[in-house]
Amino acid sequence: LWSIVRSPLILGGDLRGYAASDWALIANTRVLEAHERGRDPRLTERSGNLRVWRSAVDPRRASLASDGSGPRRDVFVGVFNLGDAAADHSLCLEDLEMHRSGVSDLWSGQQLDGHDGRLSVSVPGHGCVMLGGRVASEHAMPQIAAGRDENI
Repeated sequence: LWSIVRSPLILGGDLRGYAASDWALIANTRVLEAHERGRDPRLTERSGNLRVWRSAVDPRRASLASDGSGPRRDVFVGVFNLGDAAADHSLCLEDLEMHRSGVSDLWSGQQLDGHDGRLSVSVPGHGCVMLGGRVASEHAMPQIAAGRDENI
């Protein structure tokens, strides 16, 4: 959540004792990119114990696309499971204003198939799935209906 909402990550304990796998999570370049370049984070969906957050790169901070097509606008999505049990969820890429192709898991780098406009994710209990991709349009970001949720 810290990377989507651009909060500081504060680490405690003896950093010399961290395992390589811990450092791999902390220093993941795509997750850090979401933290550094993402703007205007929004809670876009509440479904049972799941929360879906989205942020997008500000056009003024967009990097040039590798294919020379101009600025690359990225979208970052985090699906968080507040429950004890793993949960499956289907995301509508259009609702997230995320392009159907080029969606990847930020943790593993694996490319995911969203060609039908939906993407199914399995989120471990008290875990998260982080996704990255391109903005599908320049429309305003979706917003969740007004209301307060203490379990964000």
